[in-house]
Amino acid sequence: MTYSLSENTFEKANTHISFPFADNCIQVKSLSDSRSHKTFRKKDYLYCASDLFEGLYTLKSGSAKAVIYSAEGEEYVANFFLPGDIIGLDGFSQSQYKQSVVFLETSSVVLYKESEIHHLLQNSAFFRNDLLQQMSKAIVLEEERQLSRREQSSKQRVVEFLLNYSKRLKDCGLRYESFTLNMSRTDIASHTGMVIETVSRILKQLQQQELISLEHRDIDIIDETGLHEVLGRANNLVYET
Repeated sequence: MTYSLSENTFEKANTHISFPFADNCIQVKSLSDSRSHKTFRKKDYLYCASDLFEGLYTLKSGSAKAVIYSAEGEEYVANFFLPGDIIGLDGFSQSQYKQSVVFLETSSVVLYKESEIHHLLQNSAFFRNDLLQQMSKAIVLEEERQLSRREQSSKQRVVEFLLNYSKRLKDCGLRYESFTLNMSRTDIASHTGMVIETVSRILKQLQQQELISLEHRDIDIIDETGLHEVLGRANNLVYET
């Protein structure tokens, strides 16, 4: 579940945009007409790990990924975001973001400033309950994702990723039987705990079995029932965020 509030709820904010440079993030001043509603291009960073927490963001359009970098600079994709998703929950713990968020295409977000969040937590039961549900769901889904990595085959992980992504698109009111994967094969491999060669091989295998049609990053789900059979269940999708 996601929440949505009118954009005129937010005042102008003196935010900054963080871009990666070498091993650090450089803080770049916002444009003079700084507003809570901002548009970013593909590969722009919304914020980087260790940036000070400024608030939560709602993704209004486009898509993004949350990444964590190891000490060696290796990237792990922790999450993907679609329109309506809340971004920035990782920043609550120690008043700084723990992940870096990178846009996968031209996207727009609306900022929920920290002061607004505290005000709404005190005065809006809807906002408070919905935010708690989102945080709880994030914890449960991460536990389920870790469990599935131990119990599922590589093929099942890829199939579940495709079905869950399709379901999220449907919940957003977007095309969900034919869609574009804006993330790279490397991103999918990182997120599902595999290597890119395995992901590519399984996608090709699913196409040969006529369960999906695949052209570059464009996916058509041809046989949804057959995909569920790969998972060994009829339905009950795990909703992955």
